[in-house]
Amino acid sequence: MQAEFGVVFCGGGPAALGLFVRAAGNGRLEELLARRVLIVERSQRIGGGSLRHYGISSNSLGGAFLEGLDNTPLGGPLDPAREGPTIDELREKRHLHVPLKTVGSYLDSLGAAIRAEVERHPDCAVACGTVVSQIKLNGDGALAITIESGGVERIVHAERAVIAMGGQPSDHLERTKIFPELVLDPYRDKLRHASVLFDDRTSLPQKLLNRLNVSGRVVVIGGSHSAWSSAWVLLNDSRFWASSGLPPSVTLLHRDSIRLFYLTQKEAEEDGYSFDPVADVCPVSGRVNRVGGLKGDARDLARRTIHSTNEVSPIRLVRLDQETHPRAIRALLDEVDLVIVATGYRVRLPELIDESGDRIDVQLTPTGLAVTNGMEIIAKDGRVLSSLIAYGLGVRVPVSKDVGGEPSYHGAITSVWLYQHNVGEIALRSLLGPDRLSPHRDRVKFPLGVFGGD
Repeated sequence: MQAEFGVVFCGGGPAALGLFVRAAGNGRLEELLARRVLIVERSQRIGGGSLRHYGISSNSLGGAFLEGLDNTPLGGPLDPAREGPTIDELREKRHLHVPLKTVGSYLDSLGAAIRAEVERHPDCAVACGTVVSQIKLNGDGALAITIESGGVERIVHAERAVIAMGGQPSDHLERTKIFPELVLDPYRDKLRHASVLFDDRTSLPQKLLNRLNVSGRVVVIGGSHSAWSSAWVLLNDSRFWASSGLPPSVTLLHRDSIRLFYLTQKEAEEDGYSFDPVADVCPVSGRVNRVGGLKGDARDLARRTIHSTNEVSPIRLVRLDQETHPRAIRALLDEVDLVIVATGYRVRLPELIDESGDRIDVQLTPTGLAVTNGMEIIAKDGRVLSSLIAYGLGVRVPVSKDVGGEPSYHGAITSVWLYQHNVGEIALRSLLGPDRLSPHRDRVKFPLGVFGGD
């Protein structure tokens, strides 16, 4: 493999893949590859990333995952991904929320087609089973990127890097603050990240599982999709049920109001859902809580909980506000045998250093890594690191007229549809500049289609 590239993709999962799908869809894939591309992926294949390990259903309907591919021309490099059992399943279940493992398998097929096209190009390469450990930003803007495989390090040089390495649970869940005077450290022995419930690469320790099977009492901390998905798993997966055959008693601690997704404002109003007609509505699609709203199984459970009386509610909701006394929360945490933290993932980044070897600290918000509207990383001191583009899990892509989404949402955007459409287009434009051959394609406006845009 050569040592000089134009663009290095740090990560080859759903986020990075989306940019290539978008490039194929608007006729810029060959232009991208002409820049000399290297994809570095820690697993043995590009495509599905962590999705292939998640035992929960998708946010989007099955048909949404196909729109990026369906918008690419026939006879192109992505044709090999148009056939196979997983794409057949997605088409058959296009109006259903499908298992994320199915989505991961489909993206693996799409990744195989993209990998073949990248490796066909004489100046491009794919390095699987390889990690990016460090990126050095030189004074002239060029990058020296350290990659490692099998204990062997080497340095490649590039003009730009796209960081889409996914997210990871916090290393210090015990430091999570419920209130200024209440942290989770006293509960560290029964504290686990939400991923132990649905990620097949990890599991709940047998000791905690045994306790849960006896007591049947769990607290889930968080109010977004991962929290409600965790609650759904606890209620529906018999591994976590008591020996009597009953699901556990789940209490969900949350700070903000519960966001539900609706196709239209009328639908939300008819359901009795309270929302802000400006802040909670996407100006591009008119959908309520388009980006941050719960969907699929998580939405169904949350909606059922909101509409239930306390006597029959599947979940006990406790909102952490000024009226909630820390003493009551401490008593609740004392009595349960499992505490699940479902407050999201932190972004996975390589070490960033300047030309002197000093560490570059990045700007982190409570909801993810800060980037510009063009997806460029922002340093802690406010500098825009224009040679580094980032998006995906753990990255707070700003909601804008180009991305879409409700103005009230300030979290990370994790949508395969957006990776393959608006977000992918913006990242592609940051790399290649405006589309000089067809300027109209640079307006970042997409038809929402039957399924997409949600």
